[in-house]
Amino acid sequence: MTLIHQVVISLVKFVYPYIEFVGVLVILVGIGIGIFDLVEIVSGFFKDLVLWGGIVLILYCIRHTLDLFFKGI
Repeated sequence: MTLIHQVVISLVKFVYPYIEFVGVLVILVGIGIGIFDLVEIVSGFFKDLVLWGGIVLILYCIRHTLDLFFKGI
């Protein structure tokens, strides 16, 4: 065995017990980033929904007001 093989084997022996921990940590960080993105997407969707709902409500109020005006109340 060469020196490189010995170094690689010793590194694998040193890191191996922590592979599961590192994997779980990476998965949790990934889930955290995913949840943050999801919250951002959902909040953006709700902002758009509220904006469009407000526009529709304003248009409905204008139409209702014009109907009342033209009917002579």
